[in-house]
Amino acid sequence: MKLNLGSGGRKLEGYVNVDKQPEETPDIVCDIGQDPWPFEDSSVEAAVASHIMEHLTTPQLFHFMRELYRVCKHDAEIEITLPHPRHDIFLADPTHQQAILPATLLMFSKGQLEALKLEGKQLTPFWKYLGVDFRLEPLVKYRFSEGVDPNDPGLEWKMRHLNNIVQEFDCSIRAVKAC
Repeated sequence: MKLNLGSGGRKLEGYVNVDKQPEETPDIVCDIGQDPWPFEDSSVEAAVASHIMEHLTTPQLFHFMRELYRVCKHDAEIEITLPHPRHDIFLADPTHQQAILPATLLMFSKGQLEALKLEGKQLTPFWKYLGVDFRLEPLVKYRFSEGVDPNDPGLEWKMRHLNNIVQEFDCSIRAVKAC
């Protein structure tokens, strides 16, 4: 089974489209930030979460990650798209609860955080507190605002310090479970 979480008006064929808004006519109505998900343990092979995680409060995000881990099979891939928190698209929407960056997703990875700890870097081990383990895939794809030159030699600095450079980004995490 494949899930499209927080599908809204972006329904995907071949996926179970899940949303809390019945008026969006999803396949399943469920508040993924607080309701128990109506799926069996380890039944999901892939999921998409596009522009949904930033709408969750911290307790809702933790619930989301616990339920996602519970329903995913080992090595299930979750494709995530998020608005960049330094872009007007993120800043202008009052329903955005928090910024989520690739480093945020690393905090749900046991192996990657343990490797960083050996290098003297410390991030909060959410994986330990929530009983989850996801591996952040190394490729993060950035979508730049119109007019931004992706070959600009100063782009990395601009991405870290200026608004409206990166509009959104895509990344993937994979569920890590004992086989």
